Amino acid sequence: MSLPLVKSFQKRLEDIVTHGGTRNESSVRAAFQTLLSGWAEGQGDLRLIPEAGYSPPGQKNVLRPDGTLKDALQQAHGYWESKDEADNLDDEIQKKFALGYPRDNIIFEDSQTAVLIQHGEEVMRADMADADALNTLLGLFFAFEPPEVTEFRKAIESFRAELPGLLDVLRGAIADAEVEDDYRQRRDEFIETARKAMNPAFNARDAGEMLIQHILTGEIFQGVFDNAQYLEENNIAQQLQKLAETFYKGKIRRDVDGRTKRYYGAIKAAASKIADHHEKQKFLKVLYETFYRAYNPAGADKLGIFYTPGEIVRFMIEATDTLLNRHFGTGLADRGVEILDPATGTGTFITELIDYLPRNKLAYKYEHELHCNELALLPYYIANLNIEATYEQKMGHYAEFKNIVLVDTLDNTGFGIQGEYNALFQSVSAENLERVQRQNARPVRVIIGNPPYRANQANENDNNKNREYPKIDKRIKDTYIAHSRAQKTKLYDMYARFLRWATDRLKQDGIVAFVSNSSFVDAKTFDGFREVVAEEFTDIYVINMRGNANTSGERRKREGGNVFNDQIKVGVAVYFLVKTKPGSKKKPRPCEIHYHEVPDFWDAEQKKAFLRDNKFWDIDFERIRPDDKHNWVNLAEHDWEAFLPVADKETKAAKSLGQERAIFKEYAPGIVSARDEWVTSLDAKHLEAKMKAFIPEYELGYAGQESEALKVKWSRNLKSRFDKKVREKFSKKHVRKYAYRPYCVHYFYNSSVYLDEDGSTAEFFPEGLPNLSISWNFGGNQSESLATDKPSDFHFTGDSQCLPLYRYKGSERIDNITDFALKAFRTHYKNPKISREDIFHYVYAVLHHPAYREKYALNLRQEFPRVPFYPAFAQWAAWGAELLALHVGFETVAPYPLKREEHPPKNSTPEALALARKAKLRPVRDAAKDYTGAIELDGLTTLRGVPPEAWVYRLGNRSALEWVLERHKESTPKDPTIREKFNTYRFADHKERVIDLLARVTTVSVETVRVLGQMPAETV
Repeated sequence: MSLPLVKSFQKRLEDIVTHGGTRNESSVRAAFQTLLSGWAEGQGDLRLIPEAGYSPPGQKNVLRPDGTLKDALQQAHGYWESKDEADNLDDEIQKKFALGYPRDNIIFEDSQTAVLIQHGEEVMRADMADADALNTLLGLFFAFEPPEVTEFRKAIESFRAELPGLLDVLRGAIADAEVEDDYRQRRDEFIETARKAMNPAFNARDAGEMLIQHILTGEIFQGVFDNAQYLEENNIAQQLQKLAETFYKGKIRRDVDGRTKRYYGAIKAAASKIADHHEKQKFLKVLYETFYRAYNPAGADKLGIFYTPGEIVRFMIEATDTLLNRHFGTGLADRGVEILDPATGTGTFITELIDYLPRNKLAYKYEHELHCNELALLPYYIANLNIEATYEQKMGHYAEFKNIVLVDTLDNTGFGIQGEYNALFQSVSAENLERVQRQNARPVRVIIGNPPYRANQANENDNNKNREYPKIDKRIKDTYIAHSRAQKTKLYDMYARFLRWATDRLKQDGIVAFVSNSSFVDAKTFDGFREVVAEEFTDIYVINMRGNANTSGERRKREGGNVFNDQIKVGVAVYFLVKTKPGSKKKPRPCEIHYHEVPDFWDAEQKKAFLRDNKFWDIDFERIRPDDKHNWVNLAEHDWEAFLPVADKETKAAKSLGQERAIFKEYAPGIVSARDEWVTSLDAKHLEAKMKAFIPEYELGYAGQESEALKVKWSRNLKSRFDKKVREKFSKKHVRKYAYRPYCVHYFYNSSVYLDEDGSTAEFFPEGLPNLSISWNFGGNQSESLATDKPSDFHFTGDSQCLPLYRYKGSERIDNITDFALKAFRTHYKNPKISREDIFHYVYAVLHHPAYREKYALNLRQEFPRVPFYPAFAQWAAWGAELLALHVGFETVAPYPLKREEHPPKNSTPEALALARKAKLRPVRDAAKDYTGAIELDGLTTLRGVPPEAWVYRLGNRSALEWVLERHKESTPKDPTIREKFNTYRFADHKERVIDLLARVTTVSVETVRVLGQMPAETV
């Protein structure tokens, strides 16, 4: 890769000289800079920083080499200095060294010759016209690692290794201090006030962890900013220091100091080489992330610790200033424009604001009108330091920043409610309380920031769920959720909470400017959110940066990189919500929504460059006119509304026949186990064995198991049942078959205790009573339907809703096709003989109609299906019946005549035979990756003669045959107990059954494609 970069440089240099006629430094320097930048980016975390400051050891003056090679921690790995061709290069090198330029790893060049100096000695000199020589010189330059960088890396690794022991020492010391009256009294006072300021559930353990963070990070601040007084002067640090002084002394302190000396020494050595305070802020930020993820990875995940790239922050500040001027005739620097960052992290938005605001207006703004909040102690400390250091750098003198508050913003709903905050917010210090009260009394005009991104917990075993906020959550329920049509509304994401809070906080004309998860732009569950924000604001500007890594296939490619340096998986949007109060006699005008999204395939760097290189009004916004379902983008077909709903919430809730307006009365999601590895299996005996082990472990409970490899995969529902003392003994009668994935039947343990959600199994599929159900996936990238005569899993066809033909009350069968639907079909087709079964078949056919699925793809992503009244009802019902017979009876249809080829192993040793039997289960493809008609099962057997059309029938991103292959592969269980005790699945034990199943599913696939091919090519 490196040699092409060198040759590209040579070509560019030749073009510059040919067209410009000169080799002076300013003309040709850019070419070599591009070469170094390209090489650095290919190294991973290295970047070339132009003209970064460098302070020679023992000197206060700042030098600025043309380029500095830095890593993510702002540590310098090398330098570059460009000179004119007319200069004597060797003389210029000596002059630079006399000024104090670094000698450890630096390139001097004049566009003709490059000289590499390492450790004060010339290592290599290269003619820049000699590509191989220049390539070798640059290889040496980039391979160099300064001793302090090596030491820093080793110190970090050592600290990570030492940290568990350090934490044990400090936690032990705190446990010993618990018996001392002085410690206990101060701790209890701290807990009581912290509960009111930060978290009602704050307890002694939390206080201890906060105290440990305080102890371990004090020297970091001193090392980076040379600020020994900070922890003595900061109002929060003072309270923690008083608590620490009750026990952190003598042997314990000497022990901790001895084990952290190397780490803190390396930090101080690295920080001493950073001259610019902005670079120090970046260093401290990355250091914090490194420390906090080593110290408390669960806490880092819970807080969503990924800080905002500078390009986003600066763009948002300038854009907010522009919008203030346009809508209100004012600006960020003007008096009366109070600015609040409600989740400041390490202070990025406030420090950039300080840099942005004019110097002659900054002092007043800094003292009175810049505000920020932070919940977590470490970023609060860092933000305070960063803000004060940025102000001192710009103004030339130090001033305390008195408008930062340690508080949980989402609990601080006392603004505008007279007297409430006094009761709610006794704080962790009297001064902090005063700051909360002062901030709440201010008329904030701008709320700007990056709310925490994390919404929900991936694994309940982590016991790391974000806490509830009753007041904000009630406001969300009364607004966003009350206006939503979504069946499953999930609007307690942290950024939705912060936006609800910010909207309520912004009492007068003003702007909310956030960067966050972009799901509100098009997610079905955010329909109510979109409706409400369009009512509460007069102008909305959205820049969708995309980058959603939770998508797949072609859409994932189009999403491109994530503007947060590819560190997060959710899509990102930058947005500005403008609230303008109408005059006393004016009627509020409708909200104007302005939308722009970045192009397909852009990587993270292109997206950041877009924000860096464009002014807000340079962006080509599209005016959005939402449809009646409050969709902003991907607007659906208008004739959809005239069709008959397959199911809806109103019909499900209807108390009388006259209120029904949909085809199916009841519907429910499929079975959600939340612990598939425990409660499902291909083999009934295997499932019985697992459940006999699982149930006793459940009865032991979950307390104290937060950080261990658990034997029970806990979920919120399972914990709730345990807490309510719900118990259930093992019973073999609970072992039943169900539709796990397309054309893959498993056994599941049918228990309302051990399943997370039972999918209305008792109502739809009681044991021994027949039924049919259509499972329909909507809201995903593709809509899929598949029928079954068994209970089905929630992920049977994606995130599935089940539409049964019947429902049961005890043994009584009740038709689930409504009287409303029966009358509608009979009336439209003028045929009184149409039955409910006919309608069921008709719906199934329409849901499979290729032209329907293509034309109404956006509608089907956004809501339950609606079906038109196609001509020739009987034909459609017949197609549906034929498809149902194939899909439901896939295990009994005639097998397709596939050819079986056996390949006996050449070596008959047990080892060779075991290797040959290892499952492969994959279609054979040619060089163009097209299917060849063969399936390789293992090293012994291949099936041939699969017709091409068999691969055409797909559900989601796999063909039906590939679903069978995928679900029968051998894999290592994620659950450690399952892995250790119950990992008994071997493909060889199921091989003959799978061969038979593949032959039958081939028939199903071929016949399904035939039936679909008979349907009209267009919707009619």
